[in-house]
Amino acid sequence: MVALSRHFGPLRVGPLFLTEPDSEVDQPDFLNTVVEMRCALPPLDLLTWTQQLETDAGRTRGPINGPRPLDVDLLLFGGQSFETEALTVPHPRIRQRAFVLRPLAALAPDLLLSETGPSARGALEGLQSTLRATRVPWSRA
Repeated sequence: MVALSRHFGPLRVGPLFLTEPDSEVDQPDFLNTVVEMRCALPPLDLLTWTQQLETDAGRTRGPINGPRPLDVDLLLFGGQSFETEALTVPHPRIRQRAFVLRPLAALAPDLLLSETGPSARGALEGLQSTLRATRVPWSRA
């Protein structure tokens, strides 16, 4: 979060959740949150920047949904829709991911996930997830 704040200014950060992996790959639980920030970069430039941040944290591309020290997804980009081979926003699976919707609904419950909705809270309420998740107390200090 320090790197994001340093480059993009003040942030709003959702709560942390320790979440069971949604994968067949044996791995430890994930820490998940969401961050709201202002960004002057175009979406593909932001994607490149976040992928470098992941690499700097020790991430190497491995099995899909496999273990990784850092995974940054671009979920939404203002009210814009954007689709290329490398990036789609809104994130195409945002409505199916409880590990995203839990912190997002806590941070911005009325945020619309697309022009026609649903809201973050509405999507979470409509989701049937059996993954274990525990809210983790933390401090940004």
